[in-house]
Amino acid sequence: MPEDVFSVDRCLAFIFETETAVTFVGEGVQSIAEWDATKDRRIVGLHLLAQSFERLLKVTKALIQLGEEGTLQSSRELRNLYGHVLSGLLDDVLAACRSDETFTAGPAIRCDIEFLASNELWRAMLDVLSELGSGGRYHDLDTMLDGNARPESPLDLWEIIEMDICKTDPKWLALMEADPAAFSRQWYPVLSEIQAETLHRAAERSPECGLWALPNRMVAR
Repeated sequence: MPEDVFSVDRCLAFIFETETAVTFVGEGVQSIAEWDATKDRRIVGLHLLAQSFERLLKVTKALIQLGEEGTLQSSRELRNLYGHVLSGLLDDVLAACRSDETFTAGPAIRCDIEFLASNELWRAMLDVLSELGSGGRYHDLDTMLDGNARPESPLDLWEIIEMDICKTDPKWLALMEADPAAFSRQWYPVLSEIQAETLHRAAERSPECGLWALPNRMVAR
């Protein structure tokens, strides 16, 4: 890493930023994993996840440029390039990862890159987090103030994903119609586990794979 680019203050900021993002991931996933259709903290979790994934991806994208060109992108440059749209940012990070044969030498890394690029549930979740970051986070405030916010809130969009998961197994739809109380008791723990496992896989499945590990691995390049 070029010493003239990364001062002590910048190095500390990198550490703090990455640690904050990882903490937000953990808190966000926990709020999704613990939901059982009673006390609902999902929207808090979505805010934390949107922030954490954006932070991890932007740190990693900046470090990729640092490794390739010896310079860091400014915060304005990153905002102008991507805004809060995480799918394009992720795709550019993954393209850089794929171009480094040393980085992708391990089969676990290749597997995780493929998951991040093409898993349908993860990508649908990422789109909702992008919507939240791009303005959806103010849906309720805008509705209160203006009465004309977007028709679907980020939580509405998240619930569409949840219903799509439910539709993949006809037994859950049948139970929902036959016995709503039993459906609620049985389905929501399963749903939370599916969502949490997908988010864990994307973010922090192991110390060497997933998004949270990319910044440290890019520094070591």
